[in-house]
Amino acid sequence: MIKGIIFDWRGTLADRNHHPFPFTKKVLERLKVKYRLGLISAAGKNNVSQRKKILDSSDLLPLFDSVIVTENKNEIHFLQCMQELNIIP
Repeated sequence: MIKGIIFDWRGTLADRNHHPFPFTKKVLERLKVKYRLGLISAAGKNNVSQRKKILDSSDLLPLFDSVIVTENKNEIHFLQCMQELNIIP
């Protein structure tokens, strides 16, 4: 049984310029009713603080139960996110 969903930011929820797609908020709101939601965003070297500002300025952060912004994604980030969502792989 699926209990949570982990998303990526750019290319999944937002375009290349970091603007959320028109459907993003509505989809997240519908999913939030049934699932715990996580976001893991790889911002690249020296861009973590900039990505956090972009996310903070969006109205989407309250929809997530876990948000991780890092230089590069790896297994540890997914395990951390799942722990914060209180779900198991």
